[in-house]
Amino acid sequence: MRHKALLAFPLLLALLIPTAGAASPSPGVSLLESLSLASLAILFSLTLVALAYMLGEVLRIESLKKWYRGELWETAKSAIIVISVFAILVIASGIADALAGQPASFTLSGNAVTASNQITTNFLGLSNTAGTYIQNENDWAGTAFDGLFGLTYGVDLLKSFSFSLYVPIPLPIPIPDVFFGFMFGSNANLYTSSVMDTTAKGTSSFIGDYISFILLPLLIIFSMQYQYFSTIIFIGLSLFLPLGIILRAVPILRPLGGTFIAIGIGLALVYPALLVALNTPVTNFVDSIFSLQASPAAPSLPGVLGIFTFVFKYVYIPAGSFLTGFGWGLSSLQSVFGPLNYVSYTLIDVLTQFLLLIFDLVLGLVITGDIAKLLGGRLPTGIGKFKIA
Repeated sequence: MRHKALLAFPLLLALLIPTAGAASPSPGVSLLESLSLASLAILFSLTLVALAYMLGEVLRIESLKKWYRGELWETAKSAIIVISVFAILVIASGIADALAGQPASFTLSGNAVTASNQITTNFLGLSNTAGTYIQNENDWAGTAFDGLFGLTYGVDLLKSFSFSLYVPIPLPIPIPDVFFGFMFGSNANLYTSSVMDTTAKGTSSFIGDYISFILLPLLIIFSMQYQYFSTIIFIGLSLFLPLGIILRAVPILRPLGGTFIAIGIGLALVYPALLVALNTPVTNFVDSIFSLQASPAAPSLPGVLGIFTFVFKYVYIPAGSFLTGFGWGLSSLQSVFGPLNYVSYTLIDVLTQFLLLIFDLVLGLVITGDIAKLLGGRLPTGIGKFKIA
């Protein structure tokens, strides 16, 4: 319980960090600021070692002398970890720039200020490329949701219309001013279809389940990632990494320090690297196969259906994917294949991102957990008997 309580401490601090401007895909993280915080953490560790050395020499305590020698090596390991993390970040950023078709540099030239600016610019390549990917997928999920919402609106509008046909048969009963008769007829809906069922009525609905259980959760996840992407990287570099180095200076808290360092590496390096090295190529490959770059236009509808589209376009909804989906929903009166093709068009990328999200979660936890084990820590990957990885 104490380990879990200490693990929740930096998360509580993260909630107090202001997130102004976090909606930008480019994180507002200063590489030099993060490096300075990590350096201060190493200096704190060296201070403890120096204090132990002075007390051991003055008081002639042999156990304290042996302790500070071991802690000096642990502090050196912490410094190596910090240097390795930022070096890998710069190299990975250059690779991300190259994958994104942007100029990348892996060498330093000029004075210290020029080299520092070059490292910072190169470092932002990884986060910018990952942030651009999140922004694109967030926009796509929003477009798909608007289109599917319009499609369900069109289908439900058709199903809301009904007509009645009755034939009266009078009865010749000789009562003044009183008429008797029978009414034969029936009521019928203008459109009924179990294939294009948007709401579950005792049975499952393909479109309703697709929107509720896949598309809507994915839209929420990408919206949160897009909103707090810079904050996630900031927490990794400026909170977990320095705090982990400080905890490594205390022997009893060293495993927890290794866990914090691993979490910082996972948030600042593993998380954006998976978005750039795994998600972006797979998404581009799937888009190129199924030609998802060009959105299908709304169908041209004859007669009354065209009037409904005209009303929504110029009175209710100005334009957008909602109108496209609404047109495809109305076209289901002619054939269900057009609306189903539109649903399949949105489903391809959504399922791809849903599967990639699962791979990112599992791979990210496995990689971060292995890093924590190398540093003497442990990363929880589940609750109770439920384990993710």
